[in-house]
Amino acid sequence: MKTPVPCPTGKAVLTRKLAKKKAKRSHDHYTQAVVPYVCKECGQWHIGTANRAPKGPMKIIHKPNH
Repeated sequence: MKTPVPCPTGKAVLTRKLAKKKAKRSHDHYTQAVVPYVCKECGQWHIGTANRAPKGPMKIIHKPNH
């Protein structure tokens, strides 16, 4: 088995299968979703929190009552 090249970000390098397994296990311990992803720096798999929060104030939509 080849030794993975270390990531320049310092994050742990994982296989796709192991990243999915660790993300599923880690999800129970965090309030945010933990997801596997391919790193833009090294092309290897890592896990991290999904940042889906809006970047600014949310738009308020007023709907008339029916």
